[in-house]
Amino acid sequence: MKKRNQIKVLGTMVVIAAIGIGSTLAYLTDKTDTLHNTFSIGDVSIALKESAVESCDWGFKDSDGDNTWTVDFSQDANGNIKNSVTYDGLVAGDFIYKDPTVFPVASVSSTVYAYLGNCEVVNEDQGIIQTKAIASTDKSLEFTLDDYWEIYEKDANKGIVLMYTGGGWWADHFTQGTSISIFKKFKDETTGAVYTAKLPNDFEEDSTFQNLTVQAMIIQHNFIENDDVNNLIKTNTNWLDD
Repeated sequence: MKKRNQIKVLGTMVVIAAIGIGSTLAYLTDKTDTLHNTFSIGDVSIALKESAVESCDWGFKDSDGDNTWTVDFSQDANGNIKNSVTYDGLVAGDFIYKDPTVFPVASVSSTVYAYLGNCEVVNEDQGIIQTKAIASTDKSLEFTLDDYWEIYEKDANKGIVLMYTGGGWWADHFTQGTSISIFKKFKDETTGAVYTAKLPNDFEEDSTFQNLTVQAMIIQHNFIENDDVNNLIKTNTNWLDD
């Protein structure tokens, strides 16, 4: 019988945070040790959520139901994690349901950006990204961006910056209840699995993954110049640090 490993997803600085393998569970903080996961500029606000999951025959499935996100990755006053998502007992070829979702609320036109840490672009035209393989034991998890996400900066600080275009470019007017999934969902016709990533077939007992971190920013603006966006991102995050 093949021994299964454990993957646990945790949050500190990020709402949708670290994928750690085996006994390695990564806790992430930003460069100032301040716990931040969302950034709002202007008369706007934003949140990040994720679905709880449960084990099944083909891997891990959404246990919340459609259009429901119950995982709370926020921190208490002491910076302790309130919740986490555990992927326990995965084997090669298993399907994973991981759905970081942005919830913008804006009273004026705004643009949403997201940061995927420890990720790299595989195919920009098709929106395919993957976690980086840095250590000798690392494998990569591959995801496809959902509709209307564009690569804003593929050479960001240890990751990728995305921009949500909403089918157009620059600004969108968001209302209460708007949800924007970052990763596209697929369905395997053989098993019926609905998933966002599939564990590599060469995954072994001692395989590891780099931590996948997700942050989001919403900027209120009307056709703001691209250089101004860069300055706002640099002022409020470390996404574009050299």
